[in-house]
Amino acid sequence: MAECCEECGLEGKHIERPALTGSYFKVLVRHRGAVQEFLPAARTFVFGRGADVDAKVDDEMLSRRQARLVFENDGVYIEDLGSACGTRVDGELVQKAKLGAGATINFGNSHVRVEPL
Repeated sequence: MAECCEECGLEGKHIERPALTGSYFKVLVRHRGAVQEFLPAARTFVFGRGADVDAKVDDEMLSRRQARLVFENDGVYIEDLGSACGTRVDGELVQKAKLGAGATINFGNSHVRVEPL
């Protein structure tokens, strides 16, 4: 079973990126070649396999509630919700991290990007 970082080539690399700031974002989730686009309307946005999430991703490696984005005045944060496979930002395993512009979030076999509108 391949790590998601092998596909994007970011394992072990830390890239400094300017913070994502502003009020409106789109969230792109790529899994098995398909891309889902979401426009978050709340200050938090949850990913996972369960029914009670904002972005339901049909990835057997994800927890029911994998991770959440938190939109704050000073930027966008990703927070792992105690998942089994973990959450990575630019290849680094994180519990909570502030996202920079162009950052890639990986969990399971899924890749996520947050982009300003």
